[in-house]
Amino acid sequence: MNFTLVPLKYKQKAAFFVFIAFATFILLPGSVALAAISDYTREEKLNAAMASPYAVEIRDKEMWLNLFANKAVIEDPVGTSPYKADTWSWKTWSISDFQLERFYETFFALNETTFHVNQAIVVDNQVVCDFVIESYQGGGLTANIPVHVIYDLQEESGALKISHLASHWDIKGVQIQTDDNATNTNQDNNSLAFRLLEIQGLSGALGYLQGYTIGIFDKGIDTVANFVESVNIQDTSALLELFDSNNVEIEFPVGGVSLSPSEFIGVKPPHIVVQDVRSSGWVTSFSFDVNLEGIDHHGIGFFEYSRRSKKIKNARFYWE
Repeated sequence: MNFTLVPLKYKQKAAFFVFIAFATFILLPGSVALAAISDYTREEKLNAAMASPYAVEIRDKEMWLNLFANKAVIEDPVGTSPYKADTWSWKTWSISDFQLERFYETFFALNETTFHVNQAIVVDNQVVCDFVIESYQGGGLTANIPVHVIYDLQEESGALKISHLASHWDIKGVQIQTDDNATNTNQDNNSLAFRLLEIQGLSGALGYLQGYTIGIFDKGIDTVANFVESVNIQDTSALLELFDSNNVEIEFPVGGVSLSPSEFIGVKPPHIVVQDVRSSGWVTSFSFDVNLEGIDHHGIGFFEYSRRSKKIKNARFYWE
């Protein structure tokens, strides 16, 4: 009798301690972090995100690096290999943010960069911005890059930090734009290629170049146009064809209502106008205007696509 009861009690105690450990180290930190984020004002969240372009403009690398959380990830542009703050360095035999430092040295250190802000939206722990980045790259060449950026924020060591930066811009479109600038273009493209190889190595250069070959590209832009047309003429069947399944949620807006594709038209179909559409990796972003119940909203939207079906698997509309 004792032989069978003791293991049972032991298992119960073990399960209890496992649950306590899980709650202490997994559940509680996450819930505390969310609660902590809600304690910050809109202005504080916006300032935490906008400190990144400011640090780039004044060329303060240390300030810029200190804005990111210990496990931060940068995707710039989305579709290229991400840069991670907590990466093992064989050079120093330690975890470090050398990938973020390499990113800065490659793209910002030698360029004069100015961020022109068209719109900034704050929702929960995210700041979503519509920028035009003006980058003077030497030799009389200036690239103007329209960008949609999502900053995810978290509290770390008593301060707001950027945990994820996702920058959406058309890597092919920028290439075409610079090609129109005649003689200095090849020199500039070559200098970027040399910097990639010199600072990030062959693997880093190949990771960046995959942004030119892997993604949704023009098909994503066409899907956005078809989405707008289907919604505006209230064609439910055409709308459903654009989604990976009817289980996909359309966040309209993010932080507010989530609808299935069939519900989206069924509940007071809005009239939508989009502009500044661009694809980056498997995501297409756009600015939009919509009137709901007599109120005009201007915002930024993101469609993420399934690599298998090339259809929408996630749709998010941000506005305040």
